[in-house]
Amino acid sequence: MSFTVAPATDSIMSAVPPGKAGAGSALNDNTREVGGALGFAIFGSASSALYRSAIDVRRLDLPPRAAQAAGESIGGANSLANHLPDGADLATRAGIAFSHAFTWWPAVCPGAGCGRPGGDAVRSGGGDGRRCSR
Repeated sequence: MSFTVAPATDSIMSAVPPGKAGAGSALNDNTREVGGALGFAIFGSASSALYRSAIDVRRLDLPPRAAQAAGESIGGANSLANHLPDGADLATRAGIAFSHAFTWWPAVCPGAGCGRPGGDAVRSGGGDGRRCSR
């Protein structure tokens, strides 16, 4: 985002006459806030979907409602793990799924993880040091 804020601000402010600088500034703030909100919504949705697809609770012999709660969020899984005698395995699986969701989301949201200075971003999900291309 840091690479786009200054040029976007410059573009907006240079396009309005000095008498309309307040309106231009308001438009600039509005676009930045909407863009940030959309970015978080997309990032959150992708991360949530990746978590739900990565968590594996099939071999834990959980009741259906408990398995559903663990599969919905890491918070649900950890809350449930605190009340189970063998909860450490569930907490570990939830942690792995959560980490997976946050290491592989750049593949789902193209460009989000590949736009850092100096070139490519390292994909950390597989541990093989591969880089995603721009």
